[in-house]
Amino acid sequence: MVEYQEEQHSSLSHDRYFIDETAEIVYELTDKKLVRYVGNYTQFRQQKLKNLAIWKKQYEQQQAELERLNQLVERFKHKPKRQPLPDPGKN
Repeated sequence: MVEYQEEQHSSLSHDRYFIDETAEIVYELTDKKLVRYVGNYTQFRQQKLKNLAIWKKQYEQQQAELERLNQLVERFKHKPKRQPLPDPGKN
């Protein structure tokens, strides 16, 4: 069993090396979308990691903004509503 796993790992590494050396464009199918990356497999992985970091940061910023807005709603939701200002045209 151990020998089999080692053989598979070695062939997987070889496949990555082969793809790295021959591929100029990598396509990724994710969330029912086809994404095109220009470059070899290593460049694809580097760009994918950069994208994930950007998406994570955007998500965290979005969550912080949602929390800020929720706190704002909580702060003002129990205050009595203001009376509308009188219309200066109605005298």
